[in-house]
Amino acid sequence: MIKIRIATNLLKRPFLLLFLFMWPIFSFKNISADLEKWILTKQCTLKVNGSTNINKFSCIIPEYTQPDTLVFYKRNKNELMKITGSMALEVQKFDCKNAMMTSDLRKTLKAKVYPKIIIVKRF
Repeated sequence: MIKIRIATNLLKRPFLLLFLFMWPIFSFKNISADLEKWILTKQCTLKVNGSTNINKFSCIIPEYTQPDTLVFYKRNKNELMKITGSMALEVQKFDCKNAMMTSDLRKTLKAKVYPKIIIVKRF
């Protein structure tokens, strides 16, 4: 009985019914063709470039541990790129190809206290 009443009430308000069905279509129209999706898999390699007051460095995580997805998009050409999604990085897996630099990076990131860096971005 309740379902019939709800459907009957919606039919009495055709504008509301039309809005409910058309809203999803028009709400996604604002996102232009500038949409890119990255799927991070176990075969991916992550590289971080940085510098200190002494030297530049480059560290990698040779194998990403779990699948994650990042979506990059712009609503128009004048807007900055926005990012949604998340990724988790295991600090112990960073390798800077220099034992001292790798150790310093892990110490700076407090690998023993925070074994994972989780980056989450939602709009």
